Amino acid sequence: MVVVALVAIAAVCSSVFTGLRDAPTYAARNNATTKRMGFYPGYADVAHLASLESLIGRDAKFVVQFGDTRASSFTASIWGQVLKAGALQTLSKQITLVESIPLAFGASIDASTARGRATARLNLQATVSGANDVMYRTVAGYLVSGGFPDAILRLGWEFDGTWMPWSAAGNEALFVSAYQHVADIFRAASGKFRFDWSGDPGHLQNELAAYPGDKYVDIVGMDVYDKAVPVAWNAATKTWVDPNAAFSWIRGSLQFQLDFAKSHKKSVSYPEWALTGVASGANGSVGGDDPAFIQGMRKWMDGLRGSGAGSLAYHAYFDEDTNDGHHRIDSSYFPNALAQFTTLFASKARAAG
Repeated sequence: MVVVALVAIAAVCSSVFTGLRDAPTYAARNNATTKRMGFYPGYADVAHLASLESLIGRDAKFVVQFGDTRASSFTASIWGQVLKAGALQTLSKQITLVESIPLAFGASIDASTARGRATARLNLQATVSGANDVMYRTVAGYLVSGGFPDAILRLGWEFDGTWMPWSAAGNEALFVSAYQHVADIFRAASGKFRFDWSGDPGHLQNELAAYPGDKYVDIVGMDVYDKAVPVAWNAATKTWVDPNAAFSWIRGSLQFQLDFAKSHKKSVSYPEWALTGVASGANGSVGGDDPAFIQGMRKWMDGLRGSGAGSLAYHAYFDEDTNDGHHRIDSSYFPNALAQFTTLFASKARAAG
């Protein structure tokens, strides 16, 4: 066990030094990766966003938010983000809002089972039937009134997994109908809204039948977390035995996403990307303090085009701890990864300070 731990530690350290050695110069980082960076700072948390901007030494250009998946709280959740005094409307001239809009409502499901798929079917049918139209129209009005008529909308994000109440698994055609129906409602409120069809590594490949069509998609997104990767995990170091092999697996999904986006002449996004550390809801198979993940994401995004098909539309670090693990980069969980993050994403003046 001691030998294994030492080998794992050596591998992690190697990835740190390799990442630092390969880090782009500051001049090279004056590109779309830098200009199109954002955060999820928590629910309408303007103060936390300001702290993250201080960390990188510049204003964030995108802010990701989430509508409540409970019908009883959905409209109020959006109102609290963009219309409540002191909330994100104060930043409407600075940021592009990326709003995650539920495509149906209810609790998490398990769509790997017949029962779960049946629940998702009922949920999606309710949306297609118009049962939720009033809520969607209300929310569209809130976004326009709050100063975000050009928001990017993630309708039914992570649809390709088996956990969302709108899961497309086994209900792909119905998902498409629901997506198109809701998109039309938002377009009636503002022709400037853009739509991000947002999936997951290892899942998007299996749900292409849920693609709503080129007329309804502007961006092909992917949420990328350093977890659930099929490589060896070391309980002593609480990270991958080979962090570079872990990111290599992730890279395969990123390449699939990119190729699909190019084939449809769409840009790509990473609306949620983050480290994942051990917590009560994540006791293994997470990258933990993994500088190789930070380096891998930076190098991947730097390799994308600056415009046109396959270009980077935006990316946002998910900076909030959740029940599936620790994610906050501005915490004490990830000292090595934080150093790498600052080196690669902060402004020259901030990184040097």
